[in-house]
Amino acid sequence: MSNLESIELQRNQLLDNFHDTDSSEKDGAEKKTPFKKTESFWEKLWSSKRGKVLFAFIIILAGAAVLGLFPIIHAKIQALGLEEIRKAFITAEESGRNYSRGLAAFQEKKWSEAISSFQSVIEKDAHYPDAQEKLQLALLFKASAANYEKGEKAAADKDWQGAEKYFREVSAKDIHYAAAQNRLQTVQLMIASAENFARGLEMYQARNLDGAQILLEQVDPNDQHYPEAQETLREIGQLRVAAYLSSARTRMAAGDFSGARADLREADYYQPGSSSVESLGEEIDALEQAWVIESSKEEATVFSYADLKENADYLAGAKIKLRGRVAEVNGAYSVMLVDMTCKNNVWRDRVAVFYYGADEISPKDVITIWGKVRGSFEYPSEAGPAVTMPSIGAEYVE
Repeated sequence: MSNLESIELQRNQLLDNFHDTDSSEKDGAEKKTPFKKTESFWEKLWSSKRGKVLFAFIIILAGAAVLGLFPIIHAKIQALGLEEIRKAFITAEESGRNYSRGLAAFQEKKWSEAISSFQSVIEKDAHYPDAQEKLQLALLFKASAANYEKGEKAAADKDWQGAEKYFREVSAKDIHYAAAQNRLQTVQLMIASAENFARGLEMYQARNLDGAQILLEQVDPNDQHYPEAQETLREIGQLRVAAYLSSARTRMAAGDFSGARADLREADYYQPGSSSVESLGEEIDALEQAWVIESSKEEATVFSYADLKENADYLAGAKIKLRGRVAEVNGAYSVMLVDMTCKNNVWRDRVAVFYYGADEISPKDVITIWGKVRGSFEYPSEAGPAVTMPSIGAEYVE
């Protein structure tokens, strides 16, 4: 007898025993039994025919496992009309494998593979535990990763608006989220920089130099418009220099030398070391010096010799102008004697003039002097006692 025929015979015997057990138990239920000792569950199970059949069935299964007869049993189950049970076991086994593959792909961030595996699970069993949730997360992360990559590409192409859109769509659950937020800040700076450049250029074209300069100075060095912004700022600087130089000349002509120098400082800020600024500065210095001299000369008073001699000490500090002929020069002491009155070609009325450039003047030179009265001065004389005369501290001599 073959193994298969043996198993078939055992099955038939088990079924017959089940039927015999049921009929005998029903007959026993109709009879009244006297009191007997209480038995445990296992004792009752072992003492009953049904229990013995169950234990026999377990022994048969164990023997089948040892002898490798499960394929034969599987075939018999199918033959007995249990195909649906077999298919259910196969489906569960396949779904488990797909779910495991999906989890592995999910952990490795292989979103497409994970999505495919979870979808296979759901197609077989829509209620498979966590499959729907994992599928949705995989779809979310795949889209999020794609947005991050698109954002990077847009940023590389200087498409700041597009980059901002994609980085904003990166999920907070994505591993790229922190990087996306950092990139988003950079992109937003670039957007602001581009806007500053556009508005600054408009203001420059409208000759609103102040507004244009403020905006163009805020253009980021990484902005593609940065070189053009810097060139425009240089042009603005040149226009400002020209305007300040023009203002400086106007103020210089009006005698506002302080204002003129302030304009030059502004011009030098925008164009350091400019020869135009330096040249105009020299002009301002010379003109101011001339203006100071002329102003001082205009403030001087012409005194007669009589007034000067009589009130020399009283007039000390007063601005004076006089014209005379040099009688004597003492370069060592920077002093010269000057006769300030000429009558019938004779010069007289001598005063002492202190001047640091006295050694450059010769006797008999006729000169004009501007300075201040110093009071009386005793000039030593070789012919006798010292001579007292008015003295003047000269500032300008022509």
